[in-house]
Amino acid sequence: MIKNMLRGAAALSLLLTPLALPSAAAAAPAAPAAAEVLNVADAVEQIPIALEDRTGYERESQFKHWNKRL
Repeated sequence: MIKNMLRGAAALSLLLTPLALPSAAAAAPAAPAAAEVLNVADAVEQIPIALEDRTGYERESQFKHWNKRL
């Protein structure tokens, strides 16, 4: 009986799968923007630079097991 229920559940899931998937018209992605090709130096220059923020960082209290001096 359990085998028949499992087979029925598998068949039912196969029947309902197309209903769960989005339609082809709705799933069409927007056209991607054209890729820009840069050399390494120009690409590195475009990386934004932010200031380092160490508020709340305390090495001695957060890494006690690493601070043992031998």
